[in-house]
Amino acid sequence: MAGPVLSPAAIPGAIAFAPRGGLLAVGSADSAVHLWDVRDARHLVALIALPAGFAVEHLAFSPDGRLLAAGGQNGTTLLWSTTDPHQVAPVGRITFSNATALLPAVTSISFGPAGGELSVTLAGRVQFLVDLDTDRLYHEYCTLPESRISRAEWKRYLPGVQFRPPCCRHRSNPSASGSITSSSSSRSGRSVVTANVASAPQLAVATSKP
Repeated sequence: MAGPVLSPAAIPGAIAFAPRGGLLAVGSADSAVHLWDVRDARHLVALIALPAGFAVEHLAFSPDGRLLAAGGQNGTTLLWSTTDPHQVAPVGRITFSNATALLPAVTSISFGPAGGELSVTLAGRVQFLVDLDTDRLYHEYCTLPESRISRAEWKRYLPGVQFRPPCCRHRSNPSASGSITSSSSSRSGRSVVTANVASAPQLAVATSKP
């Protein structure tokens, strides 16, 4: 027997149900992710359209349903907090760079069983495992010599800005909203994805798996 039919604003490119049911995410060619309340199959309710900036072709909810990840052709992965479907907030923007190859398209996204790790595959060839435990990674990164900055270096590159080395001050709640904006490679071969979350510097580490 046929049921209600959703009427998305554009051709759907990806769909994902939240683990506990009741919430459906639909990614489409209109550069947005549309959330639907589907708890009542006879009365489907459109909740919100989340702007993505690209045609969304892959979606995944974390195992606890608190995070939604989206990816598409431009190689970017977006994260939203979906703890409250009526007040969804962006919490991350992950981009990848590679010195030897251009890998523009996100071709799959999935969370690990515990939800603390995000798997992102680019161009169907390279998989990145993004560790989302920014608190642990922050302290790990701050043990590296290259993470330190002297007062002289600070004054040279940030003239007029109060000296506040990121690894020498207390961090705020890692769940605060913000964005992951750039990436670089470390000597160990891992890609370090940097982030600015609220007023505190944070980071995630993505390990490349060919």
